[in-house]
Amino acid sequence: MKCFYYCFIFLNIISNVGLTQISSKFYNQFESERKIIIENNLLYESHLERLNRNFCEINYSGNTMGDSLLNLIINGDYIKNDDILDFSLWNYRCMKLHQKEMLDLNLQTKIYPFDRYFHLLVNKYKMRAFDEYLYAYSDTTSFQELETKFYKNGYFSDVETLKLKNLTTLAVLGNDDIEKQILKFILNLYQHSSALFEKDPGPLVNLYTVILPNTLGQLESKNSIVKTLELFENNLKSDSGHGLIMYFDNLYYRYVIKPKIDPNIWMGISSDRMGQKKNEIIQRILNDKTIWLNDQIK
Repeated sequence: MKCFYYCFIFLNIISNVGLTQISSKFYNQFESERKIIIENNLLYESHLERLNRNFCEINYSGNTMGDSLLNLIINGDYIKNDDILDFSLWNYRCMKLHQKEMLDLNLQTKIYPFDRYFHLLVNKYKMRAFDEYLYAYSDTTSFQELETKFYKNGYFSDVETLKLKNLTTLAVLGNDDIEKQILKFILNLYQHSSALFEKDPGPLVNLYTVILPNTLGQLESKNSIVKTLELFENNLKSDSGHGLIMYFDNLYYRYVIKPKIDPNIWMGISSDRMGQKKNEIIQRILNDKTIWLNDQIK
């Protein structure tokens, strides 16, 4: 038994050493390529692709190579701003707390209010530098106005969607009152659009494919799921044409549930099998504290 234990420890040490050696190889390659890119503008695209593919592995290697590489990426004057934004979103899952704080400060100089990745980055890195803009271009009285527009048109314009994204971001940043209003707002839209579904599926399609990703999909609280489970419990589906079936419960799972739970739970559930797993998913959401992402769910 002791032999087995010591063999296991030995193999684990070998594994860690091997991982560190591989990470060191990647890091040295990135550093040498950085010089070539700066001097000759070569290798940039392939270099960027490998940065995104290998950064988490390097960052998990247990030394300071991840910090050094991140510093080169954001302060090395060779990665374009838009690509730094892509990198920050793509690799957020493996950033350590001090790295998130470093990126929070750095990204504030690289993004502008309401640009393409603005809301996603502000939500992920909890940036408070843009509160003034968020409040200036949204207010809680907008919910009644937005409801009225949705009941009339069945969708939101770009300007209306921006207001909703701003309000959601303020909720993500800690405004619990706005979050409560968002949950009530979504439930009102759902009840309205599901009642119309047989006659006109358009409003429900817009609710699930456009509005949910920008509201419940961005909120990070357990409440944002628990209070809106009726959007998951239904078995509604729509033929979107060319034989493609749109399952609304699967859309809710993808946009609202999956971002908030451990990624190793319920992997690869196909749309037509969601009904078989639905009761288990609901019960674990309500009763199992182990499924949530520890750094997000409150």
